Amino acid sequence: MVEESIKEEPKSKKSKSIVKKYVYMMGKKGGFLVEVRQNLEDDKRYLKINKWWSGSKKDSYLVINQERHWKELKRFVDHDFSKFLGWSGYELDKLPDSSGYVSKDDYERAIRKKDKEIQHQAKELDIMQEDLNQIRKTAKKRLMDARKTKIPQYKKELEKLQKLMNESKKERELHEFLRNNPWMFGPQYVVAKSEKRIGFRSRADFLLETFDAYNDIVELKKSKKVNIFTRDRLSGVTKDAISQMIGYLNKCDQLYSDNRIIFGHDILKPKGIIIIGRKGDKNMIENLRIHNFYLHNIEIITYDELYERAKKSIEMFEVNK
Repeated sequence: MVEESIKEEPKSKKSKSIVKKYVYMMGKKGGFLVEVRQNLEDDKRYLKINKWWSGSKKDSYLVINQERHWKELKRFVDHDFSKFLGWSGYELDKLPDSSGYVSKDDYERAIRKKDKEIQHQAKELDIMQEDLNQIRKTAKKRLMDARKTKIPQYKKELEKLQKLMNESKKERELHEFLRNNPWMFGPQYVVAKSEKRIGFRSRADFLLETFDAYNDIVELKKSKKVNIFTRDRLSGVTKDAISQMIGYLNKCDQLYSDNRIIFGHDILKPKGIIIIGRKGDKNMIENLRIHNFYLHNIEIITYDELYERAKKSIEMFEVNK
């Protein structure tokens, strides 16, 4: 097995070239020392190779007297340095011959074979993507058809939402109610998953799953006695909510694979939705619109606006009858 170490010589102010040294060990008693130089003035590049074994000097002449040494030398020149030197015909990452010796013709044949495999895989992926798009289209149509039959129920739920907004003293009631009515957030949402993990230490109030099985994040704050703004500036409660949402979105970027594989939900570049407070005067509405414009991928809405969105969703279901 070849062991490799890399050492880069420090460049002085007068240096006109970059020098890197690679040590290839072959067994415990010897190997090759490869010096790679790149001239900074004309970009010329070359290799200097020294060979040494136990009892010899590192600056001894390069003498190849065994076939395996030649194969190993050829392997690291063809495989490791040909691209650096600008040579062509050595583009494969893996050698088709386990012995280490590969001719240029072998490389070209292997490349052509690899190209065919890639083209075949690309066609299979295109077919799979078409099938997936068709499945999503069919599922969306069936869901819309099912929602048409539930319009009377949705209207009753809308009245209940307004009652909870005005009379409920328990925020948990609103939380549970909205979890069972994901359509109120918009017709694109099919499932609301409550208090799901984002990474190992954070839990979001809701993950809203869309038609295409991706998720957006919802954070619910109090509906009453909450000021979104204080003298036209974001209140402390609103700032804390935004900071919390930024933390969620950042964890989604850092831990995308963990969220998908370990926790079972696909949160790829989600939108963050903060629901807080009630609708205010014209100045408050304009101020909220301005802040939403400049907040990247985070939206702040009031419970009154959520009610209006739910109402619009029902109108959309009715139009599609």
